[in-house]
Parts: sequence; C-alpha cells; structure tokens
Amino acid sequence: MKKVVLALMLVLTGRLAVAAQPDLKTSFDAVVEAERAFSRASVETGMSVAFSKILAPDAVVMRPTPQAGAKWLQVNHDSPVIRISWEPDDASVAHSGEFGWVLGRWMAEKLDTKQYKYGHFLTAWRKQPDGSWKVIGDTAVVSSQPDPAATEPIALQTPAFTGGKGKTDVAAVRNALLEQDRKLTASAGKSDATEYLSFLAPDALVLRTRKDPQHGQAAFDTLKASWTPLPWHQGGGEMSNAGDMAFTYGVREDPDTPDRTESGYMRIWERQKDGSWKVVIDLVNGLPPHTGIPPATPTPEAPKQPG
Repeated sequence: MKKVVLALMLVLTGRLAVAAQPDLKTSFDAVVEAERAFSRASVETGMSVAFSKILAPDAVVMRPTPQAGAKWLQVNHDSPVIRISWEPDDASVAHSGEFGWVLGRWMAEKLDTKQYKYGHFLTAWRKQPDGSWKVIGDTAVVSSQPDPAATEPIALQTPAFTGGKGKTDVAAVRNALLEQDRKLTASAGKSDATEYLSFLAPDALVLRTRKDPQHGQAAFDTLKASWTPLPWHQGGGEMSNAGDMAFTYGVREDPDTPDRTESGYMRIWERQKDGSWKVVIDLVNGLPPHTGIPPATPTPEAPKQPG
C-alpha cells in the first residue's frame, strides 16, 4: 500500500511540475498583444495617457537619457495635432514567462499638415503580480525613412540558453550580467571597436538615430568604419527570473553633437547556448526629451495604420 501511495505521489508531483512550467506561447502572445493595445490607446487617448496606464512603477524611459517613467510623465505633454502609433515586428520572451521585449516601427502624424516622422521602438516588459503586463523599459530612435511593414507573423522566440528553467540565483546572475554591461560600456571608450563588438551576438541588431537598422556583420562593419571613442556610463538594468534575458541602460556622452551633449543607450541581452551573455539589440537613443515632430519634410505615402 505504501508503494502505491508513493507511486501516486510521484505521479502527482510530476504533473504539478509540468503544470508549473509557464506556457511560453501564451506569455509571448500576451506581451505582443499588450504592445498592440498600448499603441491603440495612444491613438485613442493620447500617448501620455497611454503611457501613464502601461508604465510599471519602476519603469525607465530614455528621453533621451534614462529617466524614471513617473517623473517623465509629469513634464511630457501631448500635442493635440500629433498622433503617434506603432506596430510590433519582433519579440522574445524569457523561459520563466514573465519577462520579454518587443521591437517594431512607430509613426508620428501631424494631423493638420499630414507630415510624418518615423522610427523604431524597443520596449522591455514584465508581468505583474496581478497578471497584467507593464513596460519597465522604453526607448526609440528616429529613422530617415519608414521601413516596410513586416510580411511574416511574429513567431515565438526565446533565448537559446535553457538552463534557466529551474531554480536560479537571480541576484548573482543579475550582478554578473551588470558586470558584463560595465565591461562593454568601458570598451566604448577604447580606440577601436574590437572589444565592443565581442559582446554582441553574431546576428545582433544595431539601431542608431537616422541610420538604417543593421544586423550582424553589416552592422559590425558600419560600427568599425564610424567608430569614435566616447565615454559611456551604466545606469542599471533588469533581468528575467530565469536569468536568460535582460535589458540594461545608461548614458553616452556626445561632446561634438550640436543639439545635445548626451544620448541614452538600451541593450537587450540574452544568454546563449553555452550560458554566455550577448547583446541581441544595441540601441542608442536620439529622441528629444518631449513628444514632437521635426520641421517640414517632403511627405511620403503614409504606412498602413497598425492593428
């Protein structure tokens, strides 16, 4: 009888263990839909109201340097003639199911003159205790022209590292990740790009203001050709409970830029199969501190509205 009870307990325990594993497809779909709902709210209620409802209490936004989201909202005011919308093109979720990032295209439309401004956004999301998803990191870059809409549906992605499915010492792994980010940040002040590039994944996406997005070797070649050593300073970062995905942020000094002296950076890190951390998205933000639209430019054909 004892053997029967023990066997039943093992079966039940196994079932409970399986049930405890997060449904990653559900989490992935939820974070992508949260991003789309965020955009719809921006169109319907204005961007400031949309942000006020979706930012987590500890959220950080790059405008252009890192700011507490709540503080930024106090001084950010929408223009009644500007409508801002966006659409996700790519996303990934941690194996713990409570952390993810979304990348895509944004568009600002000046309603009275039909002028447009375009760019790419990057948001980091965390699932809250009540089950809702909130933005914990937000940044974007301005582009010189709109990108074509994605032709394929957004497919489920997770980090290559799968060792974080079990119990993880989150504090220790987070400290190790932040140390990697500090090393990368310090390497930006060196005379060539070799060390900096060593921290990037082979297919990393690099985003810079008014530059075309570039992946992998093309991005590395561009960075090498345009390399200028500059002081960078880490601000902080957050990591998934699985210890397989994180975002970090900070400040880059731009002493030769006429309209500002600092930019904000935000990086998405994911652990590789061998357990090492690599940057999969490297973005330096050149947005102005407040919502706006640039001086008049030739008006291209407007892209399809999201959603």
